[in-house]
Amino acid sequence: MRKWNVIFLIFFVFMLIIIVSCNNINNDRVEENKVAENKIEVTEIEQTNEELIRKEKDFIFPNSHIEKLTEKQLLGLSNKLLEYARNEIFARKGHIFKKEKYRNYFAKKSWYKPTTTVEFSSLNSIEKYNVNFIKFFEDRYRKTHEKHENYKTNYDVYPCNKEINIDINGDGKTERILFELENMSNYKLHINNLVIEGELGNYSNNFAIVDIDKNDNFKEIIISDYGPSNDYVSYFYCYDGQNIIKMGQTEGLFEYGIKIDGMGKLSARTRSKILQTWFFDKYYTLSKEHKLIEVPQDIYITNYDVFIKRPIKLLKNRGNSDDYFILNEGRKVTIVGTDDKEWCLVETKTGERGWFAVDEFLIIRNEGLDAYKIFGGLCYAD
Repeated sequence: MRKWNVIFLIFFVFMLIIIVSCNNINNDRVEENKVAENKIEVTEIEQTNEELIRKEKDFIFPNSHIEKLTEKQLLGLSNKLLEYARNEIFARKGHIFKKEKYRNYFAKKSWYKPTTTVEFSSLNSIEKYNVNFIKFFEDRYRKTHEKHENYKTNYDVYPCNKEINIDINGDGKTERILFELENMSNYKLHINNLVIEGELGNYSNNFAIVDIDKNDNFKEIIISDYGPSNDYVSYFYCYDGQNIIKMGQTEGLFEYGIKIDGMGKLSARTRSKILQTWFFDKYYTLSKEHKLIEVPQDIYITNYDVFIKRPIKLLKNRGNSDDYFILNEGRKVTIVGTDDKEWCLVETKTGERGWFAVDEFLIIRNEGLDAYKIFGGLCYAD
């Protein structure tokens, strides 16, 4: 028995030695790994600095004097970087800049030798194309932001799941109004003892009360749905003292895209069905029954800037293929309108107007090309 105790004691000591040794080895490995990680971090920092230094000396677009730039190269660049890329084309030829920020920026480039004043007219055809293409994206970002700001609205907004008391039918008595969200998709609109139900894909925690026509006694309720992929929808309701009336629906949101003139008319920012992901205003008026009635337009105003990447034939009149002109590449033009069925209207800087048609959403008729192969700056967001 004593023999087995001795054997067990020896075995225990042996295992203890192994465990301690393994821990020491693991600790050594951890320290080695920490050193290795530190080396990697230092190396990455050094590489990053080297990359920054390299970029300071190199071009943003090394071949912008001999190769046309693509949208893929320009999309995602900041306006500041676009600005330097455009002026880089002039700097390559030794242009002397008047603005200090350009002088300071290009002075860091080993290749920059300021010798003369370089005019746009002295650039080759590819350089002119690239200067215009870059400038197109610079202007587009600014204009898109300004347009977005113009469609923000400021109506009276109230929270969901909280009763409010407002007179919305002009009888001098306040109504008890509750916009109740039951779950992620269902809602109930309570007005006094009446209730109406609906569904939302991506709900808002608020609703708005507006006055579409200040000459009548009614105020209207807007419940907005953000929908999938920002496919905005808004539902309109009013109360006549006896019933909750479903007035209809539009695209847009009560805080963005729905504009009310107070005279019985409104417009709603609406997604187009052709060419690209873009928007225009649809117009509505109130019927005698206080329902929203769309007012169809021959042409919906879009005012969307595009860049011509390759020549396209534009018709001076829809349906007359014999009367046309050629719109050449390298120019910024504006698609001023669309019928949202097949036709789009283009206007040049000089005021010349022409039409093109699309089939199957984005195929340019008679060209057999996808629209994005002809027009730069189109959007295909979901």
